[in-house]
Amino acid sequence: MSQNKFTWLPFFKELLNSICKNSNPNSLYKEFKKFFPNNYNDINKLDPLTYICSICGGSNVARTRSKIAKKSFNLKSDVISDITGIPNFVNANYKFFHEYYKNGKNMIPIMEDLWKFANDVNNGIIDESLFNKLLTYNAIKLAKLSQFIYICNPDKYFSCDTTMLSYLGNPSIEQNYSSFLKIQNICKEKKEPPYQLSEKAWYSLKSNNNLNQQKAHKFWLFAAGEKSYKWEEFYEKGIIALGLDNLGNLKNYHSQDEIAQELQKYSSKDSYPKNDSKANWEFANKMDIGDIVYVKQGLEPILLGRGIIESDYIYDDTRNEYKSIRKVRWTHNGIYNVDFNELDIKQWNQKTLTDISENKYKDFCKKIEKIFNNNAKEDKNMNSQPLNQILYGPPGTGKTYNTVIKAMEIINDKKYDSVDVELYKDLKKQFDNLKKQGQIEFVTFHQSYSYEEFVEGIKPYIPEWGTVEENNRFIGQDGIFKKICKLAERNLYVFDEDQKADFDKIYKIFQEKYETGSSFSNLLNIKYEQNNLVYHYGAQSQDRRIDLTRIKDIFNSGKQYSTAIEFNKDYKGNAALKGYFFNFYQELLQIKNEYIDENKIDNCINQDPLKYVLVIDEINRGDVSKIFGELITLIEKDKRIGEDHQMTVTLPYSREPFGVPNNLYIIGTMNTADRSIALLDTALRRRFDFEEMMPKPELLRGKDIEGVDLEQLLTKINDRIKNEYDRDHQIGHSYLMGVKNNEQLERAYKNRILPLLKEYFYNDIDSIAKILNCKPNDISSKENWFNVLKEAQKPTKKDNEQ
Repeated sequence: MSQNKFTWLPFFKELLNSICKNSNPNSLYKEFKKFFPNNYNDINKLDPLTYICSICGGSNVARTRSKIAKKSFNLKSDVISDITGIPNFVNANYKFFHEYYKNGKNMIPIMEDLWKFANDVNNGIIDESLFNKLLTYNAIKLAKLSQFIYICNPDKYFSCDTTMLSYLGNPSIEQNYSSFLKIQNICKEKKEPPYQLSEKAWYSLKSNNNLNQQKAHKFWLFAAGEKSYKWEEFYEKGIIALGLDNLGNLKNYHSQDEIAQELQKYSSKDSYPKNDSKANWEFANKMDIGDIVYVKQGLEPILLGRGIIESDYIYDDTRNEYKSIRKVRWTHNGIYNVDFNELDIKQWNQKTLTDISENKYKDFCKKIEKIFNNNAKEDKNMNSQPLNQILYGPPGTGKTYNTVIKAMEIINDKKYDSVDVELYKDLKKQFDNLKKQGQIEFVTFHQSYSYEEFVEGIKPYIPEWGTVEENNRFIGQDGIFKKICKLAERNLYVFDEDQKADFDKIYKIFQEKYETGSSFSNLLNIKYEQNNLVYHYGAQSQDRRIDLTRIKDIFNSGKQYSTAIEFNKDYKGNAALKGYFFNFYQELLQIKNEYIDENKIDNCINQDPLKYVLVIDEINRGDVSKIFGELITLIEKDKRIGEDHQMTVTLPYSREPFGVPNNLYIIGTMNTADRSIALLDTALRRRFDFEEMMPKPELLRGKDIEGVDLEQLLTKINDRIKNEYDRDHQIGHSYLMGVKNNEQLERAYKNRILPLLKEYFYNDIDSIAKILNCKPNDISSKENWFNVLKEAQKPTKKDNEQ
């Protein structure tokens, strides 16, 4: 276990034990008030579940409140320094009480039940009847109750919250003890501690939530209180908030008019409170995660900061004022002069919240984003991984294996210092899923690989339906590099809200392009019904239909398909007509891509784009200057799209402008037994970072097969190869990693190690005999192979001299 992870594991166990032994409802309430000195004045008792879960509210909250609890209960455990694997109770969701605490008749029973349950959990007991009884109370659900059990027993019980359920494939559950047991049994099959599985579930959810479609962000001007007096607090706490607290929870209102009517009750003015009602309504219902907010300074033409909305609307009753909040990741803090006259909005400086996402404000938003981009608080490529890197080393050293880890470190923005078998399986699963979605691409270079395959070319059109004669033509074809660059670039830009490329808008463009009665490809006499596209095909006059509801679901999933066969697995249509369905879907995607390219805000860079990864295996086996062509310059960091010196070229076949975005990472692998780095194309060497990966015999430590020490065997063989040949032609540890018995060792020697040595030394038996410390006649002997390996692991006289 990493020293800096899971520091909380002993803390909650000790805390629960101390509460159960040394506290009671009245005294625990007094300790709770230390967290919230100005709130919860209408109760006088508290349960252990609420107290403990209130500590779990993000890293700063956990650190601050665990420090208070440590002092209050004289705990030996360290203050919480990380929250890896801890559920995050936001929006006061830590409360296990509801109206029962304010109702004297029901307060005692629920208090007794919660304390009894806490004592049971502390003693390692979960009573089924009490468990089910607690689930009947309004404020308690299976997810929250299981989170408490998990927090206090993170090495025994698993949480049943939405993150874990999503990771497990969303098994069906009910609000009862039986479902709790069901999830425990499913999780136990993963064969790893609950806290580690919880971490995996969180990162899996984060990865799966990466959208394939570029989200349309809105832009907002915001006033941080009168004369911006709240700005420092908002920046420090990572929030924006509205006052007018008499309104209470804004989600209780169904319209802007309802808010206005409530505001008039507290106003001495007779006029309709349009600005305030609109600000509150839009703050709660129109603002969205991912939107960009600019904080203005009072009445002056100055912006103080820029941030990205990171939460839905929250009503935080624990705050003294400004209780309506949203969480924000601030990207800038300073003084930025802006000419607001271009907005042409009346009284812009007197409004609390202003939506400036309309198309007529596009140029203004461009200029503001450019100001902030020129004063960026954060480097766009903060990730420790270089944009272009090559893993190089002898065969069998885990280069391709490590591309999976490197790719997921880039996408998850996380360093994996130690990767065991189970974690690697999970990373590989994420890797494969992202490959299907187009966020990761994998290609292997070889001697005949060309620019036309990698970037773009033309090819004869061979249909998956119909005949070649009917479709005798050549078509352009994008290569794997061009495809992933396009996807990454579309995610790099921010789009206007009214330019969102949703299905309905794209289908409408299709209808405008192909009017009723027209033909598209092999779809003849097109007609439009409410939920179907009607067409004829070939000489047939019979109506055929494409189900738009199914097409829309596939479109919204963002999936990419290479063939009609792949597409039809999801569409599940008539196999004989799969080409027609696929052709229609591909046309929709083409329209969508053209639409996005036309409507992006050119200078408005998304400051938190998805990261894309292209893995090029065996990069040195291809003719790099021929494959990349003129694009080799464009992969340099400062030439990437989104950088100050971005460059584009015009492609030779499509005549399209093309550049490489700065959210695309390239990972190459290179086998040094095939070619030395010194012989690599100079242009390639200059543009890539190189990471050497040499054999690690220590990974074989402790593996002994009937007297053959695998670590010693690999070490000695490689030492002799370095002396007789060079260090680039060693044998990697992976050749022996899976060896567990005599039979597997024989296969590894005869089928992998010996053929490699014959290749290295051009079948020179005498040279190979020196490497293996044996007689030449024994090298290929069926009977003596084991003795050969026994001798190979022993030091020779020449070894000792060196």
